[in-house]
Amino acid sequence: MNIITPCQPESPAVLHPEDFRHYIEEFNRYDEEIFVNAIPNHCAWEFLARNIPLFHSPDDTLNRIYYFRWWTFRKHLRKTSEGWVISEFGPDVDWADENNVISCAAGHHLYEARWFQDPDIAFDYANYFRKRHFLSRSHGHTYSFWAADAVYALFLVTGRRDQAIDLLDDLCHNWELWRSTHRLHHPVLFYQRDEDDGMEFGASGHGLRPTINSYMYADAVAIAKLAEHACRRSLARRFARYAQQLKLAVQNLLWNPELKFFTTRYPETDTLADVRELLGYVPWYFNLPDPGFEEAWRHLMDPCGFAAPYGPTTVEQRHPRCQILYPHGHVCRWDGPSWPYATTQTLVAMANLLNNYPQQFVQPQDYFKLLLTYARSHRKPLLEWPVPENSADPAMGIFSCDTSGPVWIEYRFPQTVSLDQTRIFWHTPPSTRTCWRFEFLHDDQWFPVETDTNYAAATRPDQYNIITFRQIDTIGFRLVSDTDVAILDWRVSGNGQEKAHLALPACSHPQHAREKLLFLNDSSVHEHHVKNSIFWDEDLYRAGFEIPWIDENLDPYRGIWLSRHLLRRYRWSPDRGGRERGKDYNHSTFADLLITGLLGIRPQEGTRLKINPLLPPDTWEYFCLDRLPYRGHTLTLLWDATGEHYHFGKGLFLLMDGKTVASAPRLTSLEVTIP
Repeated sequence: MNIITPCQPESPAVLHPEDFRHYIEEFNRYDEEIFVNAIPNHCAWEFLARNIPLFHSPDDTLNRIYYFRWWTFRKHLRKTSEGWVISEFGPDVDWADENNVISCAAGHHLYEARWFQDPDIAFDYANYFRKRHFLSRSHGHTYSFWAADAVYALFLVTGRRDQAIDLLDDLCHNWELWRSTHRLHHPVLFYQRDEDDGMEFGASGHGLRPTINSYMYADAVAIAKLAEHACRRSLARRFARYAQQLKLAVQNLLWNPELKFFTTRYPETDTLADVRELLGYVPWYFNLPDPGFEEAWRHLMDPCGFAAPYGPTTVEQRHPRCQILYPHGHVCRWDGPSWPYATTQTLVAMANLLNNYPQQFVQPQDYFKLLLTYARSHRKPLLEWPVPENSADPAMGIFSCDTSGPVWIEYRFPQTVSLDQTRIFWHTPPSTRTCWRFEFLHDDQWFPVETDTNYAAATRPDQYNIITFRQIDTIGFRLVSDTDVAILDWRVSGNGQEKAHLALPACSHPQHAREKLLFLNDSSVHEHHVKNSIFWDEDLYRAGFEIPWIDENLDPYRGIWLSRHLLRRYRWSPDRGGRERGKDYNHSTFADLLITGLLGIRPQEGTRLKINPLLPPDTWEYFCLDRLPYRGHTLTLLWDATGEHYHFGKGLFLLMDGKTVASAPRLTSLEVTIP
């Protein structure tokens, strides 16, 4: 397909909207449109083609999820008598207001919506909070969020100073109201319950948390800056003083010198939490810390810290209070699972760190890696197979073989596949923990797999035992045991993608072994079920039956949407939000991360605009971000290493209203004046 049609520099468009229509048509095709607000699926493309920046790169995962997240975002736009609002959940939930608005993720909503061509959507939403939430202890004072900072961020992109200043008095009142209700335990720092931070059952619990104190610091900074624009010097000085007091208190009282991390302080005992949580990076979301605290970032990409295959854990994995599987009780826990909400905060904080702080703990390639991990987590099997709840789960079939000699169960593939991980869920762990192993087929011979995990340690009940190894390319992979085996589930994957569905019908030795294990696939069974569903598509079948998906929280090791998994087990209980409450969950951002982080559009005060892409050198030969609104202008940022993709020549180019205003021969920072 001809994605790009060359155009002349004086043309305002480099990318053509019609070349991206297929993404929206695909999303519509596989969507069960459970809830409908202002813009139904059949109107989605018409709306998005008029309103969103266009993006194109060699990475189809990023391309696809970029458009997917805009497609889901417009599902949450509601037109009310008071203008546009943005919902968090698709279905109406009891803990929202009458328009299904919840303040928890409103900061994320405004950061994302500021990139719409129509700025009234975001300003209507901000005004809605002014009218409904800022003036009383209502829904807006249940969940903490960075209200004034988000309005200021909206102003930086749109340039609509008068509309932002019009909100100033209400933003001040909102700040003072929070001070009267949440600063009772300390003269400077704010107290918050973890659930009212939107982070239920966190490892550190209630207290003087880095989250709310960073939000209130950022709001004080934003109010001071808006007050300067309104020529209200006394108000600006007062809130600048508030901000400085909070900054010093966060650095002096919430920095844990033993953990070298920002943690929660308990005013009752005047002690600090003994656990690192992802929320400890939130201060950098707002550039709060002075230089000198950057060592905290050494844990982000550490597999014993927060790094995991499907997103950072909310609690460091080395800590005993980090847990992922919680088969009973509350479905939204923050003591281990990966949350897109927190991943968004961390990526924004990381971009600020890389742009504004000299340090050596993370690099642009780490940002790129985490953004890709986040993008790849946006997936769900088209058809869903059972996942064991525990080692005696009666809903699961059991693969078992009783024999006195060696036994094996095998995946055989019709063509070579790349594998680097296997996960096994035992019904009964091997009686002798060193009597089993994995082997792969090469040149008609079976060789042992050299794993990064000790086999003896991979026999834990009631969970998946994850075994990683150096990538192998093979057409055969088997589990060999010298004693009896009894397994509920066994999966293999490579590069983060399941591979078992590609296998030929499973085989085993001895032949009389009872094969009830669903993921030891008989591919013909899968094909029968998929082809007889309304979703049959040959390309999706070969790609692994996966469709883009965003929900509440993730198992960071398996990529399963945990809340959804548990809510299905509760049969979509109405008092928990009903069927598919987390589908298309609007609790995080994606486009803003790509625009301001990876591609480096850095909105700022004054007439200067800085562009500082975090894309590592020699990663992509080209990319283009087009039709980006910025203070009444349309920006285009494109990179073309060869000059053959966009025909503007080789290098990095920034266009304003179709005309080149800055360029460089390599991927580097640019700075321009915005009239």
